[in-house]
Amino acid sequence: MRRYCFKVATCSIVLSQIIVSCTKERCIICQQNIKADSTLLMVTFTGNCNPLENGAKAKIYLFLSGDNPNISQPFPDSPIEAISDSYGNLTSEGKNYFLIPKGCYDFYSISRRKSDILDLNIEKGVSSPLENDIDYLWSGDKSREVSVNSIIHLNFYHSSSKIVLDFCLDDNTKEFKIEEAIIFPSENGGKMSLATGEISKANKICDIGYSMRLIGQSAEFIMLPLESNIRVPVEIVLSLKDISGNSIVRNLKGTISSPEGGFTGGFAYHFKAKIHNESVSFSNLIVMDWYYAAPIEIKIIEQE
Repeated sequence: MRRYCFKVATCSIVLSQIIVSCTKERCIICQQNIKADSTLLMVTFTGNCNPLENGAKAKIYLFLSGDNPNISQPFPDSPIEAISDSYGNLTSEGKNYFLIPKGCYDFYSISRRKSDILDLNIEKGVSSPLENDIDYLWSGDKSREVSVNSIIHLNFYHSSSKIVLDFCLDDNTKEFKIEEAIIFPSENGGKMSLATGEISKANKICDIGYSMRLIGQSAEFIMLPLESNIRVPVEIVLSLKDISGNSIVRNLKGTISSPEGGFTGGFAYHFKAKIHNESVSFSNLIVMDWYYAAPIEIKIIEQE
């Protein structure tokens, strides 16, 4: 284990005024009275409010620059835990800063987008097992030179993948409503690397279905990454009206073919879901960078 030794000079009570620059042209003046060694520098944090939402908790880890989180110990007092407000400021009722000597450092952070509960633990650079239907976020700022009191802005990225299904009828002549959409996603238990934010890909799907979020004629689901050549089953319940105006309820099934390379974290997979008399088929895949919303060309692997 690495030992950290600091030369401690004579301490005095220092009144520090920190002007925190926030997004949306808003500023917060934070005054803190801190007893600290004047040779140490204070590092505080902000994050991007999209995707980090109000009330989301984040754990922030600190390593010496170049240290491998899988084999190296984090800096003393690491991690610290902070809570995001609606502007991306990371604050806490307790300690939400590091006091460190001048040097070069690597900062990492993990979060869950919409939760004030952060039950993620990191051991030897790897997270505890993860679950589907949770938007896990990661941020990394490597080789950061700290020579003065600093505010580090953490850009958070999605580590899971997202599936979006846009439904339409094969004849486009009837009105319909999706009442329920069930997906059988990748198996739970994937783990995130603290160094990269990547979540390991599952090699099979769950036995239990999950309800997808319905938005108009679309359905979406946040799924842990999945290896290629594995189909993802989907079941839907829809209601429509026949020629006489009578309501009809249909229960249909279909399977989503694997994209080339499987389902990878950080990407959103948009499928056109065409509803037939007895089934639903998926085609016209568009892959988007989940953060930048930029389309990426990826082929669908058709399985026999």
